[in-house]
Amino acid sequence: MSLICEVDGMSLSVSGKVLLDEVNLSLTSGDAVALVGESGAGKTLLSAALLGFAPHNALLEGEVKLFGKDVFKIKKKELASVRGRKASIIFQEPLTSLNPLMPIYKQIAEPLLIHKLAKAKQAKEKVLAALAEVGIDNPERKAFAFPHQLSGGERQRVLIAQALICEPELLIADEPTASLDPITKLQIVELLAAMTKKTGTALLMVTHEIKAASFLCEKIAVLHHGRIVESGDFAAVLSAPQADVTKSLLTEYF
Repeated sequence: MSLICEVDGMSLSVSGKVLLDEVNLSLTSGDAVALVGESGAGKTLLSAALLGFAPHNALLEGEVKLFGKDVFKIKKKELASVRGRKASIIFQEPLTSLNPLMPIYKQIAEPLLIHKLAKAKQAKEKVLAALAEVGIDNPERKAFAFPHQLSGGERQRVLIAQALICEPELLIADEPTASLDPITKLQIVELLAAMTKKTGTALLMVTHEIKAASFLCEKIAVLHHGRIVESGDFAAVLSAPQADVTKSLLTEYF
């Protein structure tokens, strides 16, 4: 299996405050890794930094290599050619991630057009197929809807379709089941599992819900106050957690 992402001793601080400290993490093709931790642990900051979305005033140390290239050092144009094409991210809160003034089909088609993987007519056909594949009913009609006209579960499915439309090698899903009811959460987890398995896309699932991640991921890394305090095989960590924060999360969600 090929190495997709490698984080080696990466630290991030802002105004002298250390937010991520000596983080080590790696993903290879086909991996499904859960990055878990309580709110404020630094999960979203770390997941964004993997694609070069660190705060502009951040002091960065160590390396984050994506497909063999350090995202902190390569040119912005080169990094832009990777985002959405080879590596995609699903941000939290679909209502804020989606453009409220743009119909769904245009938003899903945008990565295809930016990376010149399809022309307008072909892109539209791919979007309709993608909407159907993620379980959107009546995709021909819903494609022309605006985000506020869809349910929370439908908006989450739209983000999944958008993130996977270019068939990336890496998908980062930041709290993909947050704010969803239990039934919809299960549906989204099952959808992510099916879609990533079908495409062979490596998955980093960022979440504070260990239970949801346990259905989807084989590996786990536990982040606490910006440091990874425990990592390894998911089943082994669940059966014998070593870190107090891991035990606390297990108690809360199982």
